[in-house]
Formats: sequence, C-alpha cells, structure tokens
Amino acid sequence: MPILTHNHHEHASVAYDLNYHKGRKHSRQLRYRLDCRTKEVQQAIINYSIRNPQLIVDIGTADGLMPNKLHPIFPNSKFIGLDLSFELLKTNKSMYLDKVQADAESIPLADNIADVIIATAIIEHVPNPELFVRECKRVLKPTGIIVISTPDPFLEFISSKIGLLKETGHQYTFTLAQLNKLIQKNGFTIIQEKKFMFSPIGFPGEKWIEHLLRFCHLNAIMANQLIVASKK
Repeated sequence: MPILTHNHHEHASVAYDLNYHKGRKHSRQLRYRLDCRTKEVQQAIINYSIRNPQLIVDIGTADGLMPNKLHPIFPNSKFIGLDLSFELLKTNKSMYLDKVQADAESIPLADNIADVIIATAIIEHVPNPELFVRECKRVLKPTGIIVISTPDPFLEFISSKIGLLKETGHQYTFTLAQLNKLIQKNGFTIIQEKKFMFSPIGFPGEKWIEHLLRFCHLNAIMANQLIVASKK
C-alpha cells in the first residue's frame, strides 16, 4: 500500500513563515513551549501506543523540531512531517524526517497507515476542525492514537492581553470539554485528557508547580490542554 496519495480537496489553512522558525531557534518562550509539548507527546506515545510504532505523523510540523527531538526516543519509527509552509519544511535538513507540504484538512496519506498522529497547536489554526479530525481518523490504523493539544482559550486571551503571547492565525478556540466532544463525535475513544504548562513562558520549577496544582485540584489555571485518543 502506498503511503502518499494525492490531495482530494483543497482548503486554506493558516501557515507560519520563516520568522516562526527563527523564533523557535532563539526565543526562550517558544523553545519552552515546544519542549513542554514534546515531553507530553513522548510520554503519551510511550504510555498508549504500540511498543515500536512504525509510522509517526506530525501534522502542522512547521520546521520539524518536534520530530527532531522525538527521533532519538523512537529510533526505529518512520517520521512524516506535514505542513502548509514549504519554506518552514525546507529549514529541516534531517534525513529521517519525510517532509510533505500539505493542508491539514486534506492529508495526502493512505487510509489506515499511521500508528501515531501528533497534532499539537494545530487544530486552532484550521478552518474546519471537524474535517481535520475526520482526516486524522482516516489516516490512523485501527490501533493508532492521536495526541492533540490546544491552548486554553481563557488563559490565552489573558496572556495575549498582558503581552505574554503574540499568537496569530487562530481561527477557533476550544475548552477541554469542547475538544473532547469534537474528538468523540468523529470516531475516537478518549484515553487521556489533561491540562499542562503552568505558563506559556516558563518559570523555574515549573514541573514542581504543575504537580502541586494537580495535587490541589487547580488544573484549570494551566495554559495548555491535551487529549490522547484511539481510533474506534
């Protein structure tokens, strides 16, 4: 079975430009958020995927820095990174990452092909989130999992107002409950849901603060949301 297929329809998702890549290289805040999301994805794959996933697909990979970080942990896995921005994809020179320019709502991959789909900080950018989730389900194997994250809408609003965040291109926002409902509605079973990342900029002792907040049942004040789900 071929892995790649032709796009079957076209939509206009929002793409970042090269400034995003430069920021992820030099901005402590962007590096911190990438590291936090990568650690959550890594743990989700270890906990809930098959022992040696054959194919891991990162949708909205941008410059592919997350697969770069995950490859040493899963050296026997094949990685595909999809992004709308050809400029960003070109910045990644890793030989093990297959880079594909594609729209997240029209994934040019065969049915039932991926063991893991990574979809961090992407669903808020797509014009049709439901179509995006259905595409992810189509591409996943029956035993596959999706790891999806999105910012908490209220905390993102507050962070933007006080100048901590300068995000662009967000078309939708989701609470954890809304994201859960959308994913279940489109053929997934929820395995795990949580909030993480005490702040979008990073503090000393951040993980200790997160553990304390969870112990005190104060998860609601964390900045990011994560769901791990399996295909029904």
